[in-house]
Order: sequence, then C-alpha cells, then structure tokens
Amino acid sequence: MTSWFELNKNEDGKFAFSLKGDNGETLLVSSKPYFSKGSAMNDISVVRNNCAYEDRYERKEANGQHFFRLQAPNHDVLGISQKYPSAQLLENAIALAKSQGTTKEVKASA
Repeated sequence: MTSWFELNKNEDGKFAFSLKGDNGETLLVSSKPYFSKGSAMNDISVVRNNCAYEDRYERKEANGQHFFRLQAPNHDVLGISQKYPSAQLLENAIALAKSQGTTKEVKASA
C-alpha cells in the first residue's frame, strides 16, 4: 500500500483532508474546513511542498500528549497530527509525514 491524501466533504458542505500513511494510519488532518474542493486541494499541494522541511514542524505537548502542527512558510497551520503518548512516537510520526507527505495520490469521497 502507498500513502495518500483523503479528501472528504462534511454534512455542512465543507471540505477537509487527511494524510494517510502507507499503513493506513492518519498522520495529519487539515487544520481548518474549506469552502471549496479547490481550496482544499491547494493546501494539499502546500503540504506536499513543505512536509520535508524540519522547520515546518511545530512540536507541542498538552496533558502528557505529544502532537505536531505542520506549517506553511508564512506560519499558517496546514495540518495537525493525532496525539501520541511519547515524544519518540511523535518523532516517528514526523519522520513518516516527511517521507510520505509528498504522495500525489488523492482519494476523494466528495
């Protein structure tokens, strides 16, 4: 299996995306809803172009849970990871996002 972006439309008619790793794990989800499919696809392209850069990852911790936010060059948050119980699992997830976030595959349900 290969990694992919999943693009969905919610009940309010807004779009969201997630990056799925080659094992099916959700590596990150979009940080905001999009009013159009084109806007969501544009930010998927921004994720692809920025996921390999270490300085785009902001590491956070809350209540003993670790997560990251992937940022665009202008510091807009593109996506947020799930929460991990340890810093090492967080670093593993960042490594996966870096290596698999450039995927061209998009599976759209909308």
